[in-house]
Amino acid sequence: MARLRWWRRDGHPVEPDSRPSRSPSGTEDRFRNLVELSPDGILVHGEGIVLYINPAGVRLWGAADPEELLGSSVLDLVGPEYREIVQERIAELKTGQRPGALEQQITRRDGTKVDIESSTVPITYEGRPAAEVVVRDISARKQQERDLLEQRDQLALYAEDMDRLHELSLRLTSHLELEGVLREVLAAAVALQNADMGVLMLSSAGQQDLYTVASIGFSDEYLDLAGRVAVGMGACGTAVAERRAVIVEDVESDPIFAPYVEAARLADYRSVFSCPLYGRSGEILGTLATYFRERHSPSEREVRLVELYARQAAQLIESARLFERTQQAVQARNEVLAIVSHDLRNPVHLISSCADLLRDPSLPEERRCQQIEIMRRSADRMNRLIQDLLDVSVIEARGLSLERSPVNAAGLVREACEMIGQIAGRKALRIDCDVPETLPEIHADRDRILQVFSNLIGNAVKFTAEGGRISLRAVDRGEEIEFSVTDTGPGIPEAHLEHVFDRFWQAKHTSRTGAGLGLAIARGIVEPHGGRIWVESEVGRGSTFYFTLPVPRNADR
Repeated sequence: MARLRWWRRDGHPVEPDSRPSRSPSGTEDRFRNLVELSPDGILVHGEGIVLYINPAGVRLWGAADPEELLGSSVLDLVGPEYREIVQERIAELKTGQRPGALEQQITRRDGTKVDIESSTVPITYEGRPAAEVVVRDISARKQQERDLLEQRDQLALYAEDMDRLHELSLRLTSHLELEGVLREVLAAAVALQNADMGVLMLSSAGQQDLYTVASIGFSDEYLDLAGRVAVGMGACGTAVAERRAVIVEDVESDPIFAPYVEAARLADYRSVFSCPLYGRSGEILGTLATYFRERHSPSEREVRLVELYARQAAQLIESARLFERTQQAVQARNEVLAIVSHDLRNPVHLISSCADLLRDPSLPEERRCQQIEIMRRSADRMNRLIQDLLDVSVIEARGLSLERSPVNAAGLVREACEMIGQIAGRKALRIDCDVPETLPEIHADRDRILQVFSNLIGNAVKFTAEGGRISLRAVDRGEEIEFSVTDTGPGIPEAHLEHVFDRFWQAKHTSRTGAGLGLAIARGIVEPHGGRIWVESEVGRGSTFYFTLPVPRNADR
């Protein structure tokens, strides 16, 4: 190693005779050992040409031995963006200046970059002015700094996202009604992602499919095609079945969306992002889906933000549902009180009046029997109303308990036909019964089905004027039997047809001719049997109430 000249901190050389008196060879050996064993890279260059490099420097630059680097230009050992700065530092050394520490990147022999911090001091090397550069690898520190900066940026974005969610929450909580909450939840999700369209779907009672409760940007024609999907089908059905967010970047090529490609073309969208809505208990309420006309792949931040929003939205939907149920319960209580106060008051009054008359010992026997019959009929009316209220309560709470057994359908209909005369009393009505003897056997609760007939027939008798006609028919439809009760009453306006099976509907929409529970109870009996019930009516010409019951697969025909 060449003899080195010492320099003071202020840049002035130290005269040889001013240094401690030591053996030159001993000092140089010690200095050589320090340089060779240093963990930092030490490089000596003259006029920018590498004259010496220690083992740590060789390793730092990724060379096999010093010979690969000796004679190279220091400009070739740094990144292109730092070459001008290094040239300026070399020029400063020539004028006697001492450049400060510099953070930069060097280029290793394999082309990779390494973050370093370098310090340069002037020295004399082999009798000529030179520069000694101490190079320290600061890659770990720089990576930590980058990580901290990234974390800071992520925290800033997270804070921004939380602010947005807070603003959405304030807007959503201003709505209490379920329908308003559903609309606002969907509108916010579409705006949050700058999406072109969106749907909010809720799970059906049996969790077998999803139905649309709010939509943005879709036509009725599209909703007829894809407004209801089975769990496990499409983006929304898959999100529910697999309990995860589903991203379909291209509906044309993703097999998940194969059943709905035509619907997507009709609505002109290319990408879908569907996120499940979890209730507080973990139950999936439905999905929130956004649609994009162009291919779209949401970022991790967007996915996280939408998932957070979906969780918040689901809780708001649950709260709105609870509010709605509470309102319905209050309404039901008021309706029951109104029914009880009105429909029980008359028979109670009649019973009280009859009891007062019966206290008169001079009352003729014939009149006494009449009063007793009035009391009996009044008590029967009260009992029917109480039983109807109990049936409705059971249906809405947990469903009626059915005691099924094999039932002769033809015999059941004949018994229902006999019932018409009993219910009609002295009212002059024409009765038609069409009962094929070849009707197959059904598996049903006989007494409950007779209750359905009784309610439908009672409804028909009630609204059919003197001289009118009531018809009862049964038709074998293969897998089910279709029963019908037709009257020639005033008919039902079209706007009211969708409400006739609601409880208390008559009490709200027609003259007070009953509690309006019979049709609701009929539906509550037919549907648990696996059947359907509906009405067709024309104002001025009467109404026909239909219901079906399934025929067992092994029934004799």
